[in-house]
Amino acid sequence: MLVGAITAGDLGGPLFWPLFVIILFVVGVISAVALSAITALADLVRSRWHFPIWVPPLVVFSSILLPYSIRATPTAIANGVLLGLVASIVFALYWLAVSSTWFLPRLLARLFHIQFPSHDAPKIRNA
Repeated sequence: MLVGAITAGDLGGPLFWPLFVIILFVVGVISAVALSAITALADLVRSRWHFPIWVPPLVVFSSILLPYSIRATPTAIANGVLLGLVASIVFALYWLAVSSTWFLPRLLARLFHIQFPSHDAPKIRNA
């Protein structure tokens, strides 16, 4: 896009770059919200029903591949596979990063034999 702007001079008027930046920002916000919602849903479902860790990225991959597979042309299927792989890798990295935030505190508590207080512990009252 930068090469096009340098060689052609103008890519759609004076509002091209501001609109381009706004569109990138909006796409980034939508992507972040979508990843957060899918991650929260996957964690909630995984806390209720225990299933292997590879199932949510497989669901993301297949849900992206399905619309491309309906056309059943080799190019459409190849595009669906490529886009599905990229999306499932991005989702898997994001999901594992968010899901494993409590891994280190739990590991340290186990190593140093730290007991977390339960909710049923008696409260200390000020005299």
